[in-house]
Order: sequence, then structure tokens, then C-alpha cells
Amino acid sequence: MICAGHAPPSTFPSCAKTSLSTRTRWPRRAAGADALLLIVSALRQDDLVGLLGEVRRLGMEALVETHDRQEVARALAAGARVIGVNHRNLDTLQVDMTLATAMRPLVPSDCLLVAESGIQTADDVRRMDAAGIDAILVVRA
Repeated sequence: MICAGHAPPSTFPSCAKTSLSTRTRWPRRAAGADALLLIVSALRQDDLVGLLGEVRRLGMEALVETHDRQEVARALAAGARVIGVNHRNLDTLQVDMTLATAMRPLVPSDCLLVAESGIQTADDVRRMDAAGIDAILVVRA
């Protein structure tokens, strides 16, 4: 899955599922998008590596979404610099608010770690901050 957005630094807007085709990425860049969301669980490793390279050639960055240790390892191996940890399991829709903090030790300090989903209160934000999470992604329906 790939999504595009334009937002102030350290924020990534929500977006709908879109195609992986070059036809959709170029127009998004031309429209001012500066970031794309790549979901590790939806991509083969060679596709993830290729898409990261293409995103950077377009002058954008990718928020590479993960959900577990294996996906974090895949994201890092692909060269991701902005790694999101989705607290919501996309298969079961269950939320585990401990995931981002559990992944913090796996993500090098020169990468940004973004906590995604389930963040609803100021206390949630404070917990993420105290755990060394660099940014949060909050989506409201």
C-alpha cells in the first residue's frame, strides 16, 4: 500500500489506499506531496527496497509502517529512515499500545520512530514521549 501526503515536518496526514503504479506517484509529487506511506506487510522485500529508492528519487520520504519485530527488521534492511509502528493489527484490528515502545530499542537513533493508531489522549501522548518515540500519527474518523 502506498499513500501520499503533504504536511508540516514530523506529521503525516491520513490517506486512502491507492495504487502502487508510477502513474499515481508522480502526480502526487507534482501536487506537492512530500511523503508516502509504505506498509511493510503489503510489500515483498524487493518491492519495498525499490519503492523507497523511487520515493527518494522523487525528492520525497517514506513513512514505512510496521507492526512487529520482523517488519521493523525488514524496514531497516530496506533502508527506511522513518519507521512507523502501527499499534493496530491490520488483520485483527486489535490495538496493543505497547508496540511502539517495545520497538524503540530496535530502531537506531538516526531514524525517526512514529507511533501510529490508538493514540487518543494527552496521557497517551505523554507515554509515547517518555518512551522516546519521535512522532505520533493520530487519525480521527
